[in-house]
Amino acid sequence: MKLQKGLLCVLLALILGTLGLTSALTAAPNETAYRGELPLGNPGLKETRTTERVIPGVTYTRIVRGEESKRAFYTVDVAFRADRAAAEEISARLRADGYKPRVEKVSDRAPDDPADGPSGYLVRVGKFASQAEADALRAELTADGYAGTRTVYTGEDGGKTTGPWVVNVLKVDPDRYSGTLAPELATEIVPERELLTGISARTGALAAINGGYFVIGPNDGTPGDLAGISVLEGDGAGSDVAALSDELSVRSSDGATRLVDGKNRKPGLIRGCGGEGGDAPTEAP
Repeated sequence: MKLQKGLLCVLLALILGTLGLTSALTAAPNETAYRGELPLGNPGLKETRTTERVIPGVTYTRIVRGEESKRAFYTVDVAFRADRAAAEEISARLRADGYKPRVEKVSDRAPDDPADGPSGYLVRVGKFASQAEADALRAELTADGYAGTRTVYTGEDGGKTTGPWVVNVLKVDPDRYSGTLAPELATEIVPERELLTGISARTGALAAINGGYFVIGPNDGTPGDLAGISVLEGDGAGSDVAALSDELSVRSSDGATRLVDGKNRKPGLIRGCGGEGGDAPTEAP
């Protein structure tokens, strides 16, 4: 989203800098204990706020709350498996190759997930104070034939944490600001992504925020493809959600047919799940 001159509008945006927000909020004390603080983590955490005026009627506030947890560290995710037996097989292979893996149960599920029990098991290697050390181990694992590894920070796993959280608030006063709020697609097309700073500079925006979820890497589909559906100036961009689907087909010279249930995305993968014909990780909405 970007702000330009021309139309009155109101915008309040929160961009959270860490994961684990859901767990932190559900486990938080009564909100009256915070006394003007953000209800993230325990009451009394250090919190700073800085506000600047972008233009008359538009203010930007940056809130930094909490501090890095002393229990968090960098590690390398080697694999995620739905059952423990499959995760233990990978763990055994890692041990045979001289590594010291661990298998961690992932218990959390989405509120609308109909399944019961753990959502899966993570196979991880290493505990480091710096990302550089974890990246070095990841490179070693890749050289040994382990594909799809990634460096992660355990403070972003979604459990209880002291932060830090970074909250950016862009506020527009409709009584003072005469401008527009306009959507803008990264690179103006799907696929590929574009940094928010690049979009802002390219469009001459006064301010800009991220406006939705999209595919990050090729393992999840087409980078830049939107989750659900988005319409920009009357033109649909990205793949459709189930409630707004249509049916398309292409007929080959020999009469073979194949269902097409997405737009501008990699066949077999759909961000946020849902679809037909063998979509990964699931066809369920």
